[in-house]
Amino acid sequence: MEELVELSPPSLPLKNTQKHMMILSLCVRGGMNFYKSHPVLHKYAYDNWHKDLFEDKIKERDCVTPEPYRRWHYYNQKCSIAQAFDMEINGIDEPRDLPKPTIKLAKHEGIQGLQLVDEAIKVTGKEKVIVVQPFGRGVMDEGGYIFVPNI
Repeated sequence: MEELVELSPPSLPLKNTQKHMMILSLCVRGGMNFYKSHPVLHKYAYDNWHKDLFEDKIKERDCVTPEPYRRWHYYNQKCSIAQAFDMEINGIDEPRDLPKPTIKLAKHEGIQGLQLVDEAIKVTGKEKVIVVQPFGRGVMDEGGYIFVPNI
């Protein structure tokens, strides 16, 4: 039986094997920004309002909704949220070491980030800048105020 995994970004440490990916679709709640430029996951990800999602992807599959927050290891602080998702999605009982997470940026996102850092350096006169950006959200600039909508 094929699977539909329903997820909210940011975590998706799942098996990345060709066999597994061929039977997987991702129904994403909370926005597709995280998946837009991902080289592997983008073609498997669908917004929850995607036209004919139920008929085309859900109806003939088992639907799995990972709940990592209910994992004993997570709520007893024995693993990270990424490890809890890994345990949920891959059906393992103990946390394991995961590779360092990476975010694939589209070119325009990288350029926008560089421009933002350059501007912050010019305005503050500092050599270093710390940028905090939540996963899966796009920054908006309204009249010089930079913010993340809906937070």
